[in-house]
Amino acid sequence: MPSAPDEYIVLADCKDSNNVLQSQMAYYNETSPANKPQDTAVVAAPAGQLSNWFCDFSSGQFTTTGVQFNATLGPKRDEGDYAGNGTNGYDSDNGGFRCWQQYNRSQYKQGQFDCSQVLRCDHRAAPSPLPSISCSAASGNSTDTDPHGLTTGAKIGIGVGSGVGGLILLAIAASVWRYLRKRRRPATELPVGGGGGPEKGAAYTHNLAPDGSYANYHNHQHPQELFAADARVEADTFSPLGELPANHQQHELETPESRYYAHYDAEGNTLPRT
Repeated sequence: MPSAPDEYIVLADCKDSNNVLQSQMAYYNETSPANKPQDTAVVAAPAGQLSNWFCDFSSGQFTTTGVQFNATLGPKRDEGDYAGNGTNGYDSDNGGFRCWQQYNRSQYKQGQFDCSQVLRCDHRAAPSPLPSISCSAASGNSTDTDPHGLTTGAKIGIGVGSGVGGLILLAIAASVWRYLRKRRRPATELPVGGGGGPEKGAAYTHNLAPDGSYANYHNHQHPQELFAADARVEADTFSPLGELPANHQQHELETPESRYYAHYDAEGNTLPRT
């Protein structure tokens, strides 16, 4: 296929009535109408998908002539912009093909397929200065990844998530520590004796003094029973047991919850409560 000054090749996306997709290359010479190419070639693409075209190497072999056309394209640009280069092996005298991003819907039909032009490769002069067709420079269409496939955004997300998770774990650990420390703290001793009348949990003894008066003797000098919340326990003493007067008569004491003391005279008769 000798090159012609006005020849061009269309890189097209095609679809049939059943939504089957196919990518094609269509060859036109100077006399070919736009809707009737002289030859076509199917471009390999993943099943059920179209060719990526941009940032890719595309190749197709024409059915009638057997000529192979190769296109090396850069990133997607604005409509009408230079997109890359192509060659069919016969275009050295024309400097090869330059491909331009130029869309034309339903440009031609090939069998059951309706095909739309995506790019057009022809012999127009390349722009000056020549734009780079390196896809590594197209940061807007690429994603920064490491050799293990993690993007920069994924790394940032993992870092932030790890930090938040660590703070949550520290808060949980602190709560558990405070709870266990509170449970292990020894029970507070109940107060015994003191002025102002008996309190809940406090125990008192009421005995006659040697002169016949009444006095409250607290458990600092005499053994007595304490009332705990759920059981009765005997308090330790700091001194040996004292001998009670011979005329002392034991009497049943009020419960610790009582608000008043019981008083008795020398014969053991109960005095009125005050």
